[in-house]
Amino acid sequence: MESLVQFTLYTSSKGNYFFYEIRDLIKAGLEHAGFSVQIADENQGFLDRSSYHLILAPHEFFYLGKGENLREQKWPERVIMINTEQPSTKWFALAFDLFSKAYRIWDINHWAAKEINEQGIQADYLPLGYVSDFSLFQDITPLPEHPGTLSLPKAIRENSFLGKSFINRPIDLLFIGNLSQRREQFFASMGRLLSQYHCYFHFSDSSCPILAGINTFMNTPTVIGLCQRAKILLNIHRGNDLYFEWQRIVMQGIWQKILVISEPCEPAPPFVANKDYVEAAHDEIAEKIYYFLSTPQGRTEAQHTIEHAYQTLTENCRIDQVLSELVAKL
Repeated sequence: MESLVQFTLYTSSKGNYFFYEIRDLIKAGLEHAGFSVQIADENQGFLDRSSYHLILAPHEFFYLGKGENLREQKWPERVIMINTEQPSTKWFALAFDLFSKAYRIWDINHWAAKEINEQGIQADYLPLGYVSDFSLFQDITPLPEHPGTLSLPKAIRENSFLGKSFINRPIDLLFIGNLSQRREQFFASMGRLLSQYHCYFHFSDSSCPILAGINTFMNTPTVIGLCQRAKILLNIHRGNDLYFEWQRIVMQGIWQKILVISEPCEPAPPFVANKDYVEAAHDEIAEKIYYFLSTPQGRTEAQHTIEHAYQTLTENCRIDQVLSELVAKL
């Protein structure tokens, strides 16, 4: 029986391609929880006959293209904003300016949700957790062919590695993200160590949205496929925030059975540092990389951490259960 609660989930048609991953994950979670969901963008405006309007990444939706007009118009009664941005960024400031107009805020960051509540705005924590048979995160074999993958050996591109153990994955170190001054300094300082390993690093420009097939050859299948072929995914903060980057650490990392080495982060329940991922200070990361890649004890520990993290994800961080609880509070 179809749910009487109808959600419309909106993203900007002119925004970063990776927000579609979050959109599709939330849609799958709501549908697994028994709700009806339709997808829309700013060009369609607010759709009629929707119980709730979910705006993913409001800093894009209301500030790009026709979304600017929607920002000034009268909104439906039940608009829920899903915030994905770090509190110190200009993008968070854009979203925060609109929070008071929303029915409720769902934030993917545990600490940020608390901070928003302290400002007198109702906000809940929405961890981007697991849902079974999620189509975007199935085995990516072969890798898409484009300038970002053709430099990889054919054996890496055309074989499956999702089910392989830590030591049998062919890429040692992986990082994909925006280039900031802090990240540039970190990777430059690590040059001598990194030269010992098979690394894949891709840095994008954050000055404008990243549009797959338009201003980047990167896309979701490529990123997920690379994660499935790598041993270690590095999480280096773009700035000084101790922000838990859910999309990188969990969706690209833990879910793809790759060891995550991250700088210290704010708490992100149910995941625990040094049980589900490796946490290390800036000046300790080189030592951790060597330990996990180049010592028998480190390789064994890496495999144990990967397995523990995946169990935490699949058993204790199911997005359909989280969404059911959030909807019950509305």
